[in-house]
Amino acid sequence: MNYERRALIIGIFINIFSAICGIVFFVITNSKSLLLDGLISTILVISTIFSLYISKKLENKESHQYPLGNWPIENLFLLFRSILMILTILLSLVSAIATIILYIINNEIVEVDASLLPMLIYGILMVGSCLLITITYSYFNKKIKNGSEIIKIEIKSSIYDGLVTLFTVSGLLLFNNLSSIEWLSKTGDSIIVIILSIIYIISPIKEIYNQTKVLTDKRRDEMAEMKIYDSLSSKFPQFTIFDVYYSFSHLEGAIYICLFPNSLMDSDKIDQEFIAIRDYLYKEYHDPKVILLLSKTKLHRL
Repeated sequence: MNYERRALIIGIFINIFSAICGIVFFVITNSKSLLLDGLISTILVISTIFSLYISKKLENKESHQYPLGNWPIENLFLLFRSILMILTILLSLVSAIATIILYIINNEIVEVDASLLPMLIYGILMVGSCLLITITYSYFNKKIKNGSEIIKIEIKSSIYDGLVTLFTVSGLLLFNNLSSIEWLSKTGDSIIVIILSIIYIISPIKEIYNQTKVLTDKRRDEMAEMKIYDSLSSKFPQFTIFDVYYSFSHLEGAIYICLFPNSLMDSDKIDQEFIAIRDYLYKEYHDPKVILLLSKTKLHRL
């Protein structure tokens, strides 16, 4: 079993604990903000289980069905996870807004027990589990050559989740002690859910944007392409470089180059030069796929 899968299996159990904490403390306190925290942990459990499957599938890099590599499977998964998180957040947001509206119209409210002891216990358990995940994932990620994109994302999610938990607990304790401002004390939990929803939704929206660029093969690193163009033009002046496209997904890179010799070359000479170009790029860019095209036009015009 590789290091990535070991980390993810440990992460599943820690996230299960976090999800149970969120749901149990929701039952104890009636706090929807704690429920949202638990639901996010539940999504992380589900997504990590899928991550295990994807991690195993990605080990088989060579496949007739995926001639350029099967890394986009991971990008599809990240896109799906982001959509699932957004739907969960939106449902919580609608529920919180509805609660506030009902209080304003009919003075209806669900009492929340945000006393010090349950909030303190919840905060310690949840922040502690986030810290444990971060330490575990960081430890295993250092053992993986070039790191794991999935684990890096999980580390960011864990740190983010821990900070949001601190905000949630602090906010609930603050609103619970605002007895002088009845409206805020009665609807404080719903207000926190709305704030949490806004905070939580930023990350999956960014992820959807990034993964859409990856899956549609939009140029994402024109600085790297310019660097490749300049280095090849300098090192191989016998060719004119017409286009460079650097496509990458996960740890897999593919460099497409449209080029043409400046003088007459036979096929054997071109083959030799192409081998030299590939060898140079392999050393510089961690063994990418290199696709060299004899062309006097841009890639998108072929």
